Parts: sequence; structure tokens; C-alpha cells
Amino acid sequence: MNVYAYDPNDPTKKPIHIDDWVVEYGPNTDGCCRICDTEVYVKGDKSQKQTHFAHYRDSGCPTVVENHKPYDRFKNLPRDPALAESAKEWAFQNIESIYEKLKKFVKALTWLELHGLLETARREDIWSLKGMPHDYIPYVLLTCTTKFEANKKFGRAKSCFFVLEPSPESGEFWNSEGLQKQYIWEVTLPSKDVVHHEIKLETPEPWYMKRVHELL
Repeated sequence: MNVYAYDPNDPTKKPIHIDDWVVEYGPNTDGCCRICDTEVYVKGDKSQKQTHFAHYRDSGCPTVVENHKPYDRFKNLPRDPALAESAKEWAFQNIESIYEKLKKFVKALTWLELHGLLETARREDIWSLKGMPHDYIPYVLLTCTTKFEANKKFGRAKSCFFVLEPSPESGEFWNSEGLQKQYIWEVTLPSKDVVHHEIKLETPEPWYMKRVHELL
């Protein structure tokens, strides 16, 4: 469930928690989704369920499970085949760092799961995307699966998937006129809880590699 929205009249799109929204705006006032910028309404305020923001039926928001088509967002983005080799080389040289970074989002991520993400990345040719800083690669890889399955053996209680914000216009996916992406969104299943994670454009080496450099 999404418990944050913003006032459509607020140019800063400041997120407001559902509890504060109901007090300030009332339960009958629509807000806007921070991910897809479409209207959302207050739901569950008269039931025993958690009050939250819900999308209208025709919403195309990618966080709505029925709309989740993780690879479609890549298909119409501009590409330059000359960029692929450099992106792949960066990923290869930093693969352990990428793996450690992804594990902060997906508990007990296995190397086999990482291989699956890389396989999708190859199939969808994310390596040729124009204007993609290399430090974005881990976040793109998080979206290269329909979902990460729950697995009690891994200590992963629920399934989840990730969405980059928001669905881009062609040529404006990464950074255009200050519109650099700031968050990646995690949707937990089956509850559909939505939380955001700040995008940090750094991919530091694992701590043990730093020690190796010191020793050598």
C-alpha cells in the first residue's frame, strides 16, 4: 500500500503521509502519486484496513501489479551501440561491488539471481542506453526481473519488485534539465506496500577489497 502522496498544487511534490493528508485535506481530496504523477484517492478510511492511497482503475502506474511490465520501459529509449562495451566493462570490473549493493535491497541475493538479472540486461540491451551513468547500473539491474521471489531459506519473507521513477519520456530517462532520478521504488507482494529508496550514485568497493589494496 502506498501511504504517501503529494499535493497537485505543490511544485516541489513534497510527500505527505496518509495520516497527515486526512487531517489536512480530508478523506475526499485526491492527491498525486509520486511515481506516475496521476491522481490517487484515500482508501480504507472507513474500514479496519490501513488507510492508504489507491490508484484509479485506468491508472498505468507501474507499481500496480497488473501494470507491472518491467522491460517495456527500456524498449523505446535511445541507444548507442558504441556505449555498450564501456558499460559492460565497468560492470565486470565492479561486479562484486554491484552484488554487495544489490544485497542491501534484496536480502540474501544469490549469485544465481544476479546471473538472471544480467541475462535480462543482455536480452534487453540495457548496456547501450544513452545518457546512463555507470553508477545507475545496479538500480537498472534491480528492475530486470518481474519479481524477487520470497524464500524462507534466504530469510526473505515476501516477494517484491522494483520500479525506477517515474516512467520516462523518450530521451529523458536519466538526467535531462535537472530531472535526475532520485528514488527507486520497492513494491512488496502480496501486500502491495510501496516504499522508496534514495538513489546514491556511488558504487564503493566491498570492505574486504579495500583491505586487500592496503595489504598489497
